[in-house]
Amino acid sequence: MRPLPPALSTFAPEVDRIFAFVHGTAAIALAVVVIALVVLAVRHRRRRGVAAAPPSVSRAWLALELAWAVAPVVPFALMFHWGFQAYLRQSIAPDDAYVVHARARQWAWEFEHPNGITEDNELHVPAGRAVRLVLSSSDVIHSFFAPELRVKRDAVPGTFTSLWFEAIERPDVPLEGDLSVPDARRIWYRAPILCAELCGASGRWGPNAGHATMSAEILVMRPEDFDAWVSTPGCLGFPPATTLEWGQQLFSMKGCTACHAREEGAPPLAGPSLHALFGREVRMASGEVVIADEAYVREAILQPHARVVAGFDPVMPRIRMSDEQLDALLEYLRTL
Repeated sequence: MRPLPPALSTFAPEVDRIFAFVHGTAAIALAVVVIALVVLAVRHRRRRGVAAAPPSVSRAWLALELAWAVAPVVPFALMFHWGFQAYLRQSIAPDDAYVVHARARQWAWEFEHPNGITEDNELHVPAGRAVRLVLSSSDVIHSFFAPELRVKRDAVPGTFTSLWFEAIERPDVPLEGDLSVPDARRIWYRAPILCAELCGASGRWGPNAGHATMSAEILVMRPEDFDAWVSTPGCLGFPPATTLEWGQQLFSMKGCTACHAREEGAPPLAGPSLHALFGREVRMASGEVVIADEAYVREAILQPHARVVAGFDPVMPRIRMSDEQLDALLEYLRTL
């Protein structure tokens, strides 16, 4: 049996104890049932020349059946009690928790901090501080699952759910650099985020191109480093050296690769091809023909259902982007 992933939240030890109890109880019950089955099968096997005796009920058998019915009540009651207590603790966040809105879509995660900073497929959090996630979905049911933090909750379209966690401090993990000065770029350690609900399929295999690859990371920072990060202008994503490189990175981070082809002659996906987009004529579902200039592309990104390209369904979610991000993405799209 594979070992459990590292326990990186304050919930993890309690969840691991409950899991160990459930697993141990199930193993004992399985052993008892298998042993009893083998013993009874051998003892009461069919023998040549020996007629089967009519069934009889004795006090011993009645006591055994009663014990078998009553015995599981105790471990099952403990499982329910401990599990319900853990569920309540994970459902009710402290009043001073740091609140982040997490939005899921096919196939990416978007996180919005209280000061308006948004992140794609990355979530910066401070160690040793409660973080509450308010979950929602733009399309289908997704499930936020961070195995190393031992938290999981569904993101359901049209409603909000929430969970909270507190990432532990890890003095065993060294930090590089001058520890006396907060560093907005310094990450203490990372924890993966997965989607544990089958949220659709894709014909492509690549980062955030389908359910199997819909992943993100929790980037845990020291509290002072996190405070420096969240107050640093332009901290979102730490863009690369050039605007064009940032735009290319955003094209992947925002999940555009899942629905839009970029290469000439590539097979169509859920959305229209973006190869040689700028300057060409685009026919809308309404019959209108427009020229793909900067104004049209901006509208298509920020208000995707305003005008839908002919031959495609209006399935593109509204993607939140800052002006700087949108400028970088447009510069990259011009090069396709």
